[in-house]
Amino acid sequence: MLGIPDQVGEYMSQIVFLASNAVLLLALAWSVVLIIRIRDWRLVLLSVVLALMVTRHAFTHEMVRGDWTDMAAAEIPGFLVGVGMLLVVILIGRMIEDYRVALATVSQSATALAENQTRLQFVVNQAPLVLWALNTEGVFKLSEGRGLEALGLKPGEVVGRSVFEVYEGNTEVLNDARKALAGHEVRSAVRVGAGVFESRQRALLDSTGKVVGVLGVATDVTDREQAMSELEASHRALTEAYDSTLEGWVRALDLRDRETEGHTQRVTRLTMELARRMGIPEKDIVHVRRGALLHDIGKIGIPDSVLRKPGPLDEAEWELMRQHPVWAHEMISAIAFLEPALDIPYCHHEWWDGTGYPRGLSGDAIPLAARVFAVTDAWDALRSHRLYSPEWDEQEVMAYLREQAGGQFDPSVVDEFLAMLSETEVQAT
Repeated sequence: MLGIPDQVGEYMSQIVFLASNAVLLLALAWSVVLIIRIRDWRLVLLSVVLALMVTRHAFTHEMVRGDWTDMAAAEIPGFLVGVGMLLVVILIGRMIEDYRVALATVSQSATALAENQTRLQFVVNQAPLVLWALNTEGVFKLSEGRGLEALGLKPGEVVGRSVFEVYEGNTEVLNDARKALAGHEVRSAVRVGAGVFESRQRALLDSTGKVVGVLGVATDVTDREQAMSELEASHRALTEAYDSTLEGWVRALDLRDRETEGHTQRVTRLTMELARRMGIPEKDIVHVRRGALLHDIGKIGIPDSVLRKPGPLDEAEWELMRQHPVWAHEMISAIAFLEPALDIPYCHHEWWDGTGYPRGLSGDAIPLAARVFAVTDAWDALRSHRLYSPEWDEQEVMAYLREQAGGQFDPSVVDEFLAMLSETEVQAT
């Protein structure tokens, strides 16, 4: 009969034996799970090895009966091997999973990159673009895009050739290339042959800031430029038609009001010249011209009995006459094309001191164009013969303008106008 120590040793030996088998079975089960999840042949091989180890360990073991030392020597190493195998299976499974996740990420990135490249290539092939790259010597390393067709080139045709050779004689293109190779960003519109291209070039820099090449993109805008030219030509033709119509109105007014015949053309020329001297921007001079031409357009509403009366007007007639700027405003403000020219027809009878009409404006509240016109209008009117007023000589008119400076007229405009007349006389002599 076994003693108590022998029984304890036997029980401990059996426990360690069962534990080592359990660990090996757990490693086997985990490897099977990983096989199902990961489906890797290396795990299949590992599972077969573990299965053989479990089988051998289970069927070849002899129960250890003896003291504690014999049990430790026989069973504990097997248990430790089982634990080690379990850890190896877990680590290998984790490594494979991490590898597969990384591989999937790389695959997704590669797929996205390929899709982006496809999209970019589609854009390049469909849009009228030219893409190019130069090295530091100005040699083409890339030349792609449907826009090359307009240049009579095929994709890649100029690769390996210098930009200075391909575009020899085209100063615009070569100057842009030199600037880009010098490190500048260049944006320009250049003409190449019969085409017009909007281009943008940027230097490629290394980590030290040194230029290592140039990347450029250009868009064929030939059709757009041609359409713009045609639109501008149409706009000019339409503007000329409008101006011809205005001049026709003026001639009709001059014929109706015979005492002022030719007055409008003369005063318009003087007004434009004086307006420039007074600092009115050149882009607004066209509106000054139209306003001067139309300054008396409101007189269309004045009856002939009043407009062509040979003597002075009575109060009722003057009241009617003072309405012509208002009627001009009503006519012109309804025409968008002429609205910027409204200042002179509406305000040329306003006085600097506020006693003019129709609104009683004063000082700088009167538009500058109207203040300029008021002086040139008075100059030409007083020097012209009228049915009820004889022609004044030049000195009399100059004296009148000086006298009315600060009253009827803007003093600074009077000074500039007299200076302009003086310079004209000097040039004439």
